[in-house]
Amino acid sequence: MRTLLFAFFTFSLSFALSAQLYNADFSTPGDGFPDHTTSSPPAAAPASAIGGASPNSWTVSYSTTPSSDGSANSFSTSGGAMVISDWGGGGSFVSQTIDVSMYDEVSISFAGSFTNGFNSPPTEFFEYTYDSNSGPVTIPVSSGAGMTQSFPSVDVSSLSTMTVGFNFNVNGSSDGFTITSMQVIGTVLPVTLTAFNAKRTDNGAMLEWTTASEENNDYFSVEMSRDAARFSESAQIKGNGTTESLETYSYEYTNLAAGTYYFRLRQVDYDGQFAYSDVVSMTIEGGRDFDLIANTVHDYAQVEVKTPRPVRVLNTTGVVVAEYNLVEGMNTLDVSALTNGMYILTDGTSSQRFVK
Repeated sequence: MRTLLFAFFTFSLSFALSAQLYNADFSTPGDGFPDHTTSSPPAAAPASAIGGASPNSWTVSYSTTPSSDGSANSFSTSGGAMVISDWGGGGSFVSQTIDVSMYDEVSISFAGSFTNGFNSPPTEFFEYTYDSNSGPVTIPVSSGAGMTQSFPSVDVSSLSTMTVGFNFNVNGSSDGFTITSMQVIGTVLPVTLTAFNAKRTDNGAMLEWTTASEENNDYFSVEMSRDAARFSESAQIKGNGTTESLETYSYEYTNLAAGTYYFRLRQVDYDGQFAYSDVVSMTIEGGRDFDLIANTVHDYAQVEVKTPRPVRVLNTTGVVVAEYNLVEGMNTLDVSALTNGMYILTDGTSSQRFVK
């Protein structure tokens, strides 16, 4: 029988923290422009109005006075949404200025629907807008399905502020749009972890990890588990705040009993936000009586055991992805359904890693 004595990973892993930066406030009915008709004409252009509450407020405007008819013409909030109906011209919506100075990327999402579609394209149109490192971005919408869109990784690393919004022109009777949601989520990468390993020592385990950069890093919580599911904190290791220098950390466990141990790091920011590393594991000799014949497999893995037992396959985050019941002797496990990557084979008290 062979025993795995240590686990070592070299990779680039960024702990990503997210925060909602903007969520357009459509909660107050009537924010925007009041309905206009021939008997109650709109204000002369140019005109603008502010709605919503900070930090989720916005401004609506028009540069050409919209036309009027006998029915109401809406560009205002109603029922928790921004409703544009038979407006009789063009208009714009711009969010308040959004602070993105602490973020490398943002995720932007829009949700809405058509009312009666376009009767007179291209005179009638709708387009979403947002700022990015490359400049203002315009997203034309030509169908009802296009009113709901998301942009998960918008680079804003060189921006300090940005805005999101939309432009439109609608003239046809009953034509219009309903905007139900407009959100911006910021993603900051405070720590880039380039290596995390667990090595066997004479009476325990040594954890070592290295960071290539850190931003607002308060501390690392070192956590351990015996089943790859329930982790508890062992220690807190002070971080280096904000630095672009290579930093190395370590923590030693002593007097560990025989068996398999799982370790992970919880990186904690100064404001309390946190994120987890991948899981590494180590088996101390004497706690296993099953043997994985090869540590690199394709569609099948061979496992030899002394006594029958159930085993589980975990991914590197501790999620169970497969289960098998082994019989005494040699077993062939079908792992063809697993995606390529690194896995942990465990019987609950000891484990081995393999790569597919």
